[in-house]
Amino acid sequence: MALYIVTARQTAVALVLAGSIASCGGSDRPSSAEDGGSGAGGQPSGVILDGGGPIPRPPDGPSLCAPGACNYQTQSGCAISESCVPTLNGSSLAPGCLGAGTQQLGAACSDWSDCARGLFCVEQICRKPCCGGDWTACPTGQSCIRQLLIRDPATNRDLDARVDLCFPVGTCDVLDPASCAGVSGRSCQIVDPLGNVACAPLGRAALGEPCTPAQNCVQGMSCVDDHCRRLCRAVAGGGQPACPSSEGICVHYLRDPPGVGECTPR
Repeated sequence: MALYIVTARQTAVALVLAGSIASCGGSDRPSSAEDGGSGAGGQPSGVILDGGGPIPRPPDGPSLCAPGACNYQTQSGCAISESCVPTLNGSSLAPGCLGAGTQQLGAACSDWSDCARGLFCVEQICRKPCCGGDWTACPTGQSCIRQLLIRDPATNRDLDARVDLCFPVGTCDVLDPASCAGVSGRSCQIVDPLGNVACAPLGRAALGEPCTPAQNCVQGMSCVDDHCRRLCRAVAGGGQPACPSSEGICVHYLRDPPGVGECTPR
């Protein structure tokens, strides 16, 4: 098997809007509110700490893995002494079986064959593969947030392996602009539907602009219902950053990190 230079590219997450906050009650309105905070110009801005919002079902990861001789996420199709890894098939990649090593999750490695069954050697660390953003495939403290690219040495092109990787989350503060200052070209962002955060590539979409997994929002925003929404401090009594009055009320949804909300139209 040829040796590849392996890289992991961050993917973005787009959240589904759970409903705006109605100004006069209704089924979309959360059950209770906490007063606090202030918006632009010192105007009062409430904080709702229990906005709810269902967490989506996880993707069916195994069915979203690249088709081939074996399955990256389940390792089915390979012998117990082998691991399902990307193999070069002409000018593209496909799942194939390779003799597994002994290095465990998080251990150092230098080649595919160093890592134990079900692990990939990426950036010199044995990491867990996952497919289609399926976070249930990842160990505690990690989520399915990176896309695997493999460089073909014959053409020097990066090939999409059609498999994701579990990487650490909870490594930064999404409300602190300097939280990822030590990592060039990245800002702290919500990276999965569970509200996990990590340093991700800087986005370009501003408040109210369209956003997608390929075009993420700028720091301090989150992609909700395909548009960028401002994040705010959702704690009892309010805090900073707060929501400008023109952007509604700060609401913490289940999809948000603890203490973080979204400026939601009333």
